[in-house]
Amino acid sequence: MERIKSIDPYTTFVIAGNVVSSIGIVFANKLVFKNFGWNFGTTLTFVHFTITFLGLVICAKLGVFMVKTIPIRSVLPMSFAFCGFVVLNNLSLQYNSVGFYQA
Repeated sequence: MERIKSIDPYTTFVIAGNVVSSIGIVFANKLVFKNFGWNFGTTLTFVHFTITFLGLVICAKLGVFMVKTIPIRSVLPMSFAFCGFVVLNNLSLQYNSVGFYQA
């Protein structure tokens, strides 16, 4: 019988942090859309992207990861798909309940 490798506590922490922050962002977005009457999903997406970019720059400066360069042409299709995904998710969140959105 093969022994199962133990799970690294750091990996567990990072995965849990990702799940908690993702759920928190969904609830925060819904709060902004519903309670504050903010109807500018694209602007909210821009704010998310800007904060994410600044966070990544800070993490890179702190040595959390190493920056690598790759040709822009190989990344562009994925970048457009990701941007569309986020914009459409925020639009869905703006018009649907959190329960429906998460289902």
